[in-house]
Amino acid sequence: MNKYKNLLCVALISIVLCVIEVLLNRIHEGWIFLSLIGLLWWGYQIIRYKQFTVSSILIVGIFTALYVIAMIPFSYSLPLNLIAVFRTILFVFLSFLVYVSLIDESSRVIWENSLILAGVLAGIFSLLEVFIWFGRYSWVLSHLQEIPPLAKSFRISGFIFDHPNILAGYMNFVWPIMFVRMVSSKTKSKRLLWIAGIALCALTLYFAISRGGLIGALVGVFYFSSIPLLSSILSRSRSKGFDSYRRRQFIRQILIVSIMLALFSVAVLWRAIESKQINIAGLKSKQFLTFVDSLSSGRGRLWKYSWNAFQEAPIYGHGNGGFPLAYSHVAKLPPGFFAPSAHNLWLNALVEYGVIGFILLNCVIVLFIVLAARYLSKKERPTIRYTDAYLAGGLAFLVHHFFDSMLWAANYSASLLIILILLIRYAFYIKEWKISRRLYIFLGMTFLLLITFIIYSISTLITSSSNYQSLVKQQELGEELQFQDGICSLADRYPKNALYHFECSITYDYQVSESLSGILDQYSLYRALQYQQIG
Repeated sequence: MNKYKNLLCVALISIVLCVIEVLLNRIHEGWIFLSLIGLLWWGYQIIRYKQFTVSSILIVGIFTALYVIAMIPFSYSLPLNLIAVFRTILFVFLSFLVYVSLIDESSRVIWENSLILAGVLAGIFSLLEVFIWFGRYSWVLSHLQEIPPLAKSFRISGFIFDHPNILAGYMNFVWPIMFVRMVSSKTKSKRLLWIAGIALCALTLYFAISRGGLIGALVGVFYFSSIPLLSSILSRSRSKGFDSYRRRQFIRQILIVSIMLALFSVAVLWRAIESKQINIAGLKSKQFLTFVDSLSSGRGRLWKYSWNAFQEAPIYGHGNGGFPLAYSHVAKLPPGFFAPSAHNLWLNALVEYGVIGFILLNCVIVLFIVLAARYLSKKERPTIRYTDAYLAGGLAFLVHHFFDSMLWAANYSASLLIILILLIRYAFYIKEWKISRRLYIFLGMTFLLLITFIIYSISTLITSSSNYQSLVKQQELGEELQFQDGICSLADRYPKNALYHFECSITYDYQVSESLSGILDQYSLYRALQYQQIG
């Protein structure tokens, strides 16, 4: 019975991980649905558990939520402001629920299996993409007569993670868990199964052509191969150090791993060159910015304008979710173009939260590094444990975020949160507090009330996703008058929403342009200017 119950839990968690980004993007229905899931899970824990244990480090999460709430007045008066606040509070609430759920060994395995299942599904879907693309590629080549062969520049879409870089980052959470299970497997069949899973992750990284993901994977692999050395250096007792046999074994292990990683890195970089993500011609430029752009798909220019955006508001930053607007203003992007992130975690923090947020972020990172060093110094034997998989994933995350900033993707952020909670619970051994049922009810009610208030606040700024999509469908079907009535009524209902006013003015502009050949439609011109000025 427990086996089927665990399978059900794994399936449910994996489904939520897969669709959480879609739900968060569907305002307000998705937000309400996720809130109901949190409410049901919280209620189940109150009924099911007799005692509740939380880590003292979760105070960092509460402080983060309070800081983001305090930044509301310093942020742009846009829906992105409250969207960032909602996500933060939801994930802090999730961290409490996950930590309380870790009551025994089976609960830890359930979370691991959920991450693995989501990763396997994403990997299989990505491989199907590859097979379909190369099938079509071969068909096109067979029908070409005079055109030269096409370049093999295919890159997977990223499946549920919106972008291949984010999928590559997620795989760096999954393959370390598979690797530890492969090492600890006692039967050959299980070992082969986990090797196949690791190969699936490697193929996904290969076709994602993510150089940041590749570097993160390299750091994770070198961490595993260097565990004996790190334990020896950080250990207080030299008796845990190397003897001559272990030293030779370690050197042999490092050499083998280095050769394999070098070959894999060359393969990924070659695909990056084929797909023009690395511009060989630009590498010859004498200008440093052009050189960096050619090596990193334009990140040099992105980092430059991000730094300029930070300098406009250096102390407090541009606020919650303020990066796209701040960057668009500095880079003078045309309408419709925007950058969701700076492709660097620290630059993102500087732009949105200024020097204060930057210092706080680095304090958390330093705390993580200190706790990781303490964990390695206390390892009794230089062997690989399941907790090393979480630490390898955390290190891969840090290194990857020098080249990408992916916390805006909800399923990636939720997966990172799970890895960190497992790391805190089973590796760092931070002081835990046993709290009463009454206090846990109070904490849950506080989070849910905050979430409810934010949902109400966002409802005064933006209509539901389903309502807006129905209007878009009317426009696609050519029902212009119905679309005009609907979008202009939204503009009147939400006077602070510039998008609705802009789209409403466009519909009147279209009517004005149709009347230019005859009598000018004065009413449409007046309404177009009115909505445009307000927007």
